[in-house]
Amino acid sequence: MLNASVLDQYPGVDTDAVQALLEEKCRQDRHKIIVLDDDPTGVQTVHDVSVYTDWSYDSIKKGFEEDGKLFCILTRPPGPTWKSGKPRQRCRRKQELTM
Repeated sequence: MLNASVLDQYPGVDTDAVQALLEEKCRQDRHKIIVLDDDPTGVQTVHDVSVYTDWSYDSIKKGFEEDGKLFCILTRPPGPTWKSGKPRQRCRRKQELTM
């Protein structure tokens, strides 16, 4: 039977070194992460991340131009504007962004 104490024979993880390596790799990476979130309450748990509530070209362009590696777009923000919005316009914007 294996016991967790078997792990004691291995050296511990140097968390500072791991964090430094992760930060260096993130600086070298030119990609941007875009989070599409359909739950408006989800953004209450993030910090230092821009959250856009519309699919306008200007908003999305701004997200790509900011320094951060990540930004969020709410795909279903709260309120009547979204429910009475133009679904075709949103789909068209999604297609423009993927081209």
